[in-house]
Amino acid sequence: MLARLQPGDRIGDATIEEALGEGGFACVYRARTDDGRPRAIKVAHEATEAMATTELGLLQNEIEAMLGLRHPSLVQTHGYGYLPDGRLYLVMDLVSGVTLIDHVEKHDRLDLAEALAILERVADAMAYCHEHGVLHLDLKPENILITDRHGPSIKVLDFGVARLARAGRGEQRIIAGTPAYMAPECFGHAERHPSMDVYALGVTLHVMITGELPYGETGGVTAQIERKSAGPPTLDEHRWADAPPGVRDLLHAMLAVAPEERPSMALLGSEARRLYFAALSGEGLEAGVCETTLPPSQPIRVSELFGRGAALETLRERWARARSSATPATLVLGAQGTGKSALIDEFIERHAEGEPLVAYGRCRESGDLVPFGVIREAAGQLGEKLRALPGWRRLARTLREALGPLEGVLIGLVPEAQPQGTAPVVEPSSRPGIDAVARAVAVLLEVVARERPVLLVVEDLQWAEDEVLAVLERVSTHPHAGVMLLLSSRLPVGWIDADHVLELGSLEPADNDALLRALLTTDDVTVLQRLRQYVPVLSAGIPMATVSVTADLQLRRCIRRRPGGAVELHEARLRAYVPPWSVVELLERRLHRLSPTARRVLAAGALHGRTFELDDLLALRELDLFGRADVTRAVLDAHYLGLLQLDGRVCSLAHDALVESLAADWDHEIARRIHGQIARRLRATAGDPGRLAHHLELAGSLSRAVGAHLQAAWHADVLHDQVDAALHFRRVIELAHHVADRSRRITLLREAIFEYARVAGALGAAEQAFVVVHRGAVALAELGVWEDSTLDSAFARLHYLRGEMVPAVELSQRCLARTEDTPQMDRIRVLPVNLVGRALYVGGRFGEAAVALARGCQLAAAQAEQLELCHSMAMLGLSLGYLGDLREAQTHLAEASRIADELGDPVRQLAALCYAAIGAECMYDWRQGVIRSAEALAFAEAHGIDGLYPSISLICAGRHQFHVGHLQRARLLLDHAVERSRRQGLVTGRGWAQAYLGDVAFVEGDYPEAARCYDRGLELAPDDQYTRAQCLAGRAHVRGATRTDALLVHADAQEALACLEAMDNVATAALVLLRYADAVATVEGPAAARPIRERSRAAFERLGIEPVEWWPLPPDASHAPDGPAAYWKGRAYAARPPEFDLPPLEDRLSAAVLSRVTQTMAQEARTL
Repeated sequence: MLARLQPGDRIGDATIEEALGEGGFACVYRARTDDGRPRAIKVAHEATEAMATTELGLLQNEIEAMLGLRHPSLVQTHGYGYLPDGRLYLVMDLVSGVTLIDHVEKHDRLDLAEALAILERVADAMAYCHEHGVLHLDLKPENILITDRHGPSIKVLDFGVARLARAGRGEQRIIAGTPAYMAPECFGHAERHPSMDVYALGVTLHVMITGELPYGETGGVTAQIERKSAGPPTLDEHRWADAPPGVRDLLHAMLAVAPEERPSMALLGSEARRLYFAALSGEGLEAGVCETTLPPSQPIRVSELFGRGAALETLRERWARARSSATPATLVLGAQGTGKSALIDEFIERHAEGEPLVAYGRCRESGDLVPFGVIREAAGQLGEKLRALPGWRRLARTLREALGPLEGVLIGLVPEAQPQGTAPVVEPSSRPGIDAVARAVAVLLEVVARERPVLLVVEDLQWAEDEVLAVLERVSTHPHAGVMLLLSSRLPVGWIDADHVLELGSLEPADNDALLRALLTTDDVTVLQRLRQYVPVLSAGIPMATVSVTADLQLRRCIRRRPGGAVELHEARLRAYVPPWSVVELLERRLHRLSPTARRVLAAGALHGRTFELDDLLALRELDLFGRADVTRAVLDAHYLGLLQLDGRVCSLAHDALVESLAADWDHEIARRIHGQIARRLRATAGDPGRLAHHLELAGSLSRAVGAHLQAAWHADVLHDQVDAALHFRRVIELAHHVADRSRRITLLREAIFEYARVAGALGAAEQAFVVVHRGAVALAELGVWEDSTLDSAFARLHYLRGEMVPAVELSQRCLARTEDTPQMDRIRVLPVNLVGRALYVGGRFGEAAVALARGCQLAAAQAEQLELCHSMAMLGLSLGYLGDLREAQTHLAEASRIADELGDPVRQLAALCYAAIGAECMYDWRQGVIRSAEALAFAEAHGIDGLYPSISLICAGRHQFHVGHLQRARLLLDHAVERSRRQGLVTGRGWAQAYLGDVAFVEGDYPEAARCYDRGLELAPDDQYTRAQCLAGRAHVRGATRTDALLVHADAQEALACLEAMDNVATAALVLLRYADAVATVEGPAAARPIRERSRAAFERLGIEPVEWWPLPPDASHAPDGPAAYWKGRAYAARPPEFDLPPLEDRLSAAVLSRVTQTMAQEARTL
């Protein structure tokens, strides 16, 4: 091993700072570039020339895999190079975090919801890798880094044993990975495939949930193989007690012995997501995984080679000739995806007679890491196989004698070729020349061929280095009997005679149909025709595309098999289907087969987008770009080549990548003219306003584009597409200065600012919205009452969304003062009126909020502002609930939900679910709270909604998980909510979250942490009376549990009750009294707590519900015969910390509060 790098050493433009860690192949260093960016640099232990062939191949695989991947859960690789001593290095992003294995060990095991969330992230990253043809093959908790637990955000690390899906035969036979996580077939010579990663992730899921390996840690590799081959593991009932059948079924599917029975990564991710939200709600977890919901990762594999019978016969003939006489190299030539590798594999497996020794090398697009790298790879494999022959030592002596002075060249090329314990006669040559390498390889082949025929395969010569091509040319020019040199390339090789080139083209239609029938296991002509119509690339006759696309169609459930075997198409999914990126290069190559005119026609279509009509193309004829016949011919040619789907007169390009490629063909001026013509046609036909605005902008008609954007925004708003609506309103604000007419410009700006604040705020984009609205305010240079009021209303909304209640209320009141005597401005008044009520609600002032919100609802109804009515109706319901009128609360919440559903507005529907979860808290319906909060979070993710409502929903989810006894999950969700609010600049709810986190810590017996949370809650929300009451009650409870002075317990509890009484909060008072009584019972005895319990019982009676416990429900009622309080106190006893002191009473309480507490205590003493 060469010397380690030291701080201050330079690599490229980076300076080494420290060593971070070390693995089997390399050491990782922290470094910083000259412009200050942190980087991780992975440096190999040995110079590349000294590495064994296997190590070199693994390192090459990692480079090739990582350079081509870009995904948020993968570490980006920026490049690679060599140190002066020959060691290779990789430059990567520097990421920090904790490995999953350390995270699991810290917590013993993970909560089910957290494990499923991590599983979904890893599956998503690996689905991306598999789509791009990269397998990891060493997935395990040590190779998963949690960079942010609050996402969770993860990074999949160490692709050191990665394989490309197109990896060659030699690589397929290397056994590498971590035995405990390897699928049973990995221990043999099975072809590497994506389901091996699925199996490893299944083992990782077991470790996350139980903290243990599924098959134990005893025994060696043989024991591992035996256990795994016997089937999925028997699950430990104690460790899996909390895991429902749906999760168990998923694990069994992932750990299936047969690879084809395991789910794909893509479907695994979606199933993990479904189970995550089901775990939060406690519903939908009973159904097991079945074929229709979770198809396998290997939909159908066909062993037959279609349409290549003549090519196989040619290879058989040439092999027979090569075994008996010297024969030049044979080149299999064909475009990407035509099946060159499949042909060679088929030939070697089934048609190469005589038990040849097969040596394989593959040229890589990233280049060789060492000189003659591909030659070294093949020669290294041949050397390994020689060692397995019975007469290896005799053959080695013969080889040494035949090599003579070339022995050093061969050992320099393949270090492991030197017999162990011997010294070479000739010292290895580290940099041999082309001629010496060619002669050494020729001698090796000649000597070996005397014992056994040799098949030397080198694929992908289009990526080969010049020196490699030169060696192969020399070997081919002077062939030996018993040796066949079989090459493949996408491009012709000049020194190979045409007679020795076997060219593969597209499959004939009949052969392509046969392949498609075999892949889909159906002869249904209608199904095949519809499928080719929806996915034109299936008609192209490209075997690789047909195989990958049919597999992708099944994995994405565009196709499914019914129980009887019949194939069923999902028409809606097929209409929206986009082939995987792995076929993009194939499609790009097909483009080159179009005539220049046909390409110009398609490029004109691409400016319309991925989908366009024939009439759209014909309407462009007046620009003299092409004629009518050109359009027809181009569309038919493109359809035949699989570039375009033709459905009647509607054309759809096969992939978005084609749209980008074709649209880039145009000169800017010509493109502008085409966009102008498209815009004129859209205006004439009253086409989609969003498309019209887009084409007007690109045509340079910016003034007209402003009006079109406003129409498009309204159109999107009606359809409840608030993302699109926000985009168009924003473009109005950004382009308004192009409108010359001042009056029209101000009107457009005023309208766009008001509406943009509404839709952008609803989407959670408050920070960005502030910037855009401020830009619009600057554009409104001359302000009037309308403009002032519009801006006040818009900024008030945005401050409210950030939880900044003081400026929100001030701006609302200013707006109301300006517009009070102007009925025409009632529409602008709707928001400020309602916002004042909402701000009072958020501050816990429910009595005042109910009055203001009732007025707001009346005004919203009068102005037919259903969105505002929906919002305020729900908050009015919540206010009434906290005031103790639970029946009216339910009525108002149900009405708000009905309005939201009637509107079909996703943000309002999410808000209704969120409010239902909050309502469950004041109604003491924990089960409904669990369900509604989970539904809200699932709905937010499904509709891509961010901001206030998902944040509040997380808080509610954490609170209700606490109530039902899932403390670890509750803390996780509440932590997520706090961090999410911090990052998004949201204040609303952060005090609640701290109070609820304090309750979790309290029940767990961590009283110091509970006290800190309550204090943070009081700090964060000094004006929120609900939060103050919760935190003060919690602090009183802590004082009681730690047996602090009774006076302090009464002081905090009485102040909490005073907050609630001042705000008429009856619902929360019932629970606060329960905590008060519990604390007093601890420090003064049960008798002293009895009057307080009576007050609590009276509060519940006033609410019209049966009294409940404050303490969470036990996870298993059978383990809590004495009730929840006794159960949790018993669990906390062992973890109880030493007694601790809170700050002196005088630092916390006013003299008035002290006086009131003393009087109350005296009154209760007289009662007793």
